[in-house]
Amino acid sequence: IHSTYFVVLLVEHHSLSLVVHSSCYLNVYIQFGKMVNVPKQRRTYCKKCKVHKVHKVTQYKKSKERQASQGRRRYDRKQSGFGGQTKPIFRKKAKTTKKIVL
Repeated sequence: IHSTYFVVLLVEHHSLSLVVHSSCYLNVYIQFGKMVNVPKQRRTYCKKCKVHKVHKVTQYKKSKERQASQGRRRYDRKQSGFGGQTKPIFRKKAKTTKKIVL
């Protein structure tokens, strides 16, 4: 069984995302405070076993963008030829710190 659920905890008014890898094949995303040392293991609820268990926690990394994806092909087709930039390029950065995703 592969399933995902979200747990939100507020600590120090910052947010941080974790991916929890368990022996029960669950991917659990937990958000909690940014300015804390994150333990390598957490006791969280396992939906498969229906009990709390120790789960390993690692930092989440974004995968490389696929060049053949439908959105990429559509964007490249729209960009080709004359006419300049067709989609808006986002330049307004509001936040000074970035949320860390684990």
